[in-house]
Amino acid sequence: MNNFRDLSSLFESHKPSLRTFYLLSPTKVHRQGSVLIRTPYNAERMRGQAMSWANAGYDAFIQDVRGRYGSQGAWEPYTHEAEDGLRTIETLNSAGLLDDTFFLVGASYEAHTALTAAEELCKNSQKPTGVIAMVPALGLWDTAHAPDGTPRLYDRIGWWLQHGYGAESHAPTSEEKLKMLTQIGRQEGALALLQHPPFSKSAHLQQQWTKLWQEKAPSFETRWANIKVPLLAVGGDADFFAEDTRNLYAHWHASASLIWGPWGHGLGTEWDYHSKLRVELRKSGGLFPHLLQWMKKIAHHPEYALNRTFIPSAGRGLPHWKESTKSELRKNLSEH
Repeated sequence: MNNFRDLSSLFESHKPSLRTFYLLSPTKVHRQGSVLIRTPYNAERMRGQAMSWANAGYDAFIQDVRGRYGSQGAWEPYTHEAEDGLRTIETLNSAGLLDDTFFLVGASYEAHTALTAAEELCKNSQKPTGVIAMVPALGLWDTAHAPDGTPRLYDRIGWWLQHGYGAESHAPTSEEKLKMLTQIGRQEGALALLQHPPFSKSAHLQQQWTKLWQEKAPSFETRWANIKVPLLAVGGDADFFAEDTRNLYAHWHASASLIWGPWGHGLGTEWDYHSKLRVELRKSGGLFPHLLQWMKKIAHHPEYALNRTFIPSAGRGLPHWKESTKSELRKNLSEH
């Protein structure tokens, strides 16, 4: 991976400087375009993913979001991604590095960075070719609440204590501690946790935790109305953001595609490597080829829609990918 280059010097004239890595598609591969992923989970550790994109014909740009790992500034989750995403695209364009065909891609928090950057780009007449949002963490309110308004205390406590404060992630909180803090939150309210460690020991964590629970619920009907580019949403039955993914797909204001399966937030990586489901998914080719097919089609036909569901084996049936019609999707969405 000697070609995984650090492009941070490009951003030094704009504060805060954002650490950005770049991997060119090999010359032997027909070049398809560019991919940008902005992450709070350490861009340097995503070399393998960058290689997969590059080998598929896409120049890969992987960036630490503001305040995380190699990027300067203060880490304020879900706060600066629109402006930083726009600045990143403008900087890469000015340097002549970004292809005319480029995609904003991400899973979980990275999907949020892709969506907010796409909105900001559309406001400035710089549309990306498309957006891929996998198991998306849509925003502050969405991650803190189920769509019906029920607080997601257990998951949010775990994420914020591990990733929500500091330049680098912390060790996961023990199951015992998580259950204890969740019980306090349910009995006394989410903000009561500010009086308990580790919340009580970090002013930065206290500030961000308060902001999380003071966020107002957005309107799905109008939320993404300004983003007039194709979307590929990827969700799973066992993902705690499953309903958010369905809502994103259902309320998108341009061409929308959906890939679905039985996986959780790890898109199948949460399963044991030798488990039946993971083996079947792997033997089917996995998710990646379906992302690539959508991207290649969208680059020339923006109205193209791809809707597929991974069906594990059952009885004598073989694992397979099922094509879904629009009417089937509407029925599936209404049932959930």
